[in-house]
Amino acid sequence: MSIFLLVSVAIWLSLAMAGAWAIQRSSGQSGWIDTIWSAAVGVGGVVAASFAGGDFNRRVALLIVICA
Repeated sequence: MSIFLLVSVAIWLSLAMAGAWAIQRSSGQSGWIDTIWSAAVGVGGVVAASFAGGDFNRRVALLIVICA
């Protein structure tokens, strides 16, 4: 897996959590943080598995597990 992909996913997760914090501060409901974090980790996992190198069958199996 390339370092660019890892850094991109890390930046995505950081931005998602900053957005979750901003939404929580404006709405006052902390449940948004868990919802946004779950969605962001899922999207990050799908992106990482899709663009990672390696055997196609293993990536598909990983995508199925992430999406489940």
